[in-house]
Amino acid sequence: KPIPVGDGPVAHPVKREPIKIIEKMCFLFVMGLVHYKLIENLPSENVRTVI
Repeated sequence: KPIPVGDGPVAHPVKREPIKIIEKMCFLFVMGLVHYKLIENLPSENVRTVI
């Protein structure tokens, strides 16, 4: 039995939830990379003001 792709109460969470998790993972990964690059590139006295 295929999963319906309408706006039904069952179909909607099943369709949306994996996308939200992937988006969150990507967001955290990108933020981590940006934070790491900032710390890597800035001199140590500037890092304390950023964090």
